[in-house]
Amino acid sequence: DSAQFGDGHLMGVSRAQPCLIQQMTSASRRGGMLPEELIPNVFFLLVAGCSTTASLVANSLLVLLHPDNERQLRYVQGNPAARLGPCIDELLRFCPPVKKLVRQVRAGSKDFFFRDCLMRAGQTVNFVTATANMDPVVFGETAEKFDVRRRSGSSGGMMKTTKMRKHLGFGVGDHTCPGQLLGRLEAKVALEMVLFGGKFPGLELAQAPDEMKRRSVGPMSMIVTLPVKRNPKKCD
Repeated sequence: DSAQFGDGHLMGVSRAQPCLIQQMTSASRRGGMLPEELIPNVFFLLVAGCSTTASLVANSLLVLLHPDNERQLRYVQGNPAARLGPCIDELLRFCPPVKKLVRQVRAGSKDFFFRDCLMRAGQTVNFVTATANMDPVVFGETAEKFDVRRRSGSSGGMMKTTKMRKHLGFGVGDHTCPGQLLGRLEAKVALEMVLFGGKFPGLELAQAPDEMKRRSVGPMSMIVTLPVKRNPKKCD
């Protein structure tokens, strides 16, 4: 809790090694962030920065190694330098590590309506971003399908390049994930090593996708294990 993990301890850590936490504690000392805001935000960075990336990598491998997506995987393997970035964006849209954002209407505020929905003071609100990522108005009639070419506009001619980044895999607006650049980089490095670096040729799922064991952790649905095997016929 804050008594054991207070501002003094955070300052001791951040002075020893300059980092984002140092900037946050400095902002707190200047009055830019209240102590009761600092502690949960630092905790969020430490925890969410690990679990979300692990979930993104596991989800990505499950989708890319799915038998139905073999041709799409080969497409990315044909030019990973140019195609892996857009592929990761499509993965963030199709199988994001965080399925929803949970927020609370400010206590003490007045009740109000948002698009015909009554919001009460103190009420918890769930924004299911994973559902919004399947909106055909934004992503076209194939929104519920995984398509690595989506960003290039080849999905029926309905997608503009700039629209791909409209997915909510990292949130939106003031609630955009501050670690999204690091998350993209970590996913890129992991996928390059496992699928596109030549170190593990011929990988395929060793278990049916719908039999993968999952567990829910807050707003995330995480794969517990992802068994794979090497198919010698695919190693050439």
